Amino acid sequence: MDRRERTGPVIYEFRITLRELEPSIYRDFRVSDRITLKKLHKIIQIVMGWEGYHLYEFKFGHFRYSIPDDEYFIPGIYLQDASKVKLSSLNLEPKDVLIYNYDFGDDWSHLLEVQHSYYSQGGKVIPECLKGEKACPPEDVGSVHGYQHFLDVISDPSNEEYEHLLAWSGGNFNPHFFDLDEVNRKLGKLR
Repeated sequence: MDRRERTGPVIYEFRITLRELEPSIYRDFRVSDRITLKKLHKIIQIVMGWEGYHLYEFKFGHFRYSIPDDEYFIPGIYLQDASKVKLSSLNLEPKDVLIYNYDFGDDWSHLLEVQHSYYSQGGKVIPECLKGEKACPPEDVGSVHGYQHFLDVISDPSNEEYEHLLAWSGGNFNPHFFDLDEVNRKLGKLR
């Protein structure tokens, strides 16, 4: 795509996949390149189903982007402020991959791959989630291993932790459920 002839925003279609889980939990969604990485974080929170309780960072090449936080400052690591970096400044192309890390305690790592990019033709409301598979793990479930333990327990009513973990998760967690319409309703409120 020749960006010198650009007149309108570029639309990126991403696939975000939660790493280290099989079968995979993923979402396909589109955004304008005119948003900041902080706004991209908010969009990812909605499309994935996270609740936004924790810190995050993006990694692309040798660069890291987040919200500067003195408590989590690591000497020698240069962090760019995600609220000041536009997606357009990354000059992404199809097949480029960013890493999105969320909740440094549970350490959820996501691959964010550019599937397509094109100039906006107008008419389509964005951001928009296009499709997805499976429910996002509950917030604070305790990483990939904690989530696997959680799934094992809630699939076995005879397990001594069954009642406790089912109640903790709201009483009706279905790991196979993804509600595309609900995600897009929430994205509509973000616009």
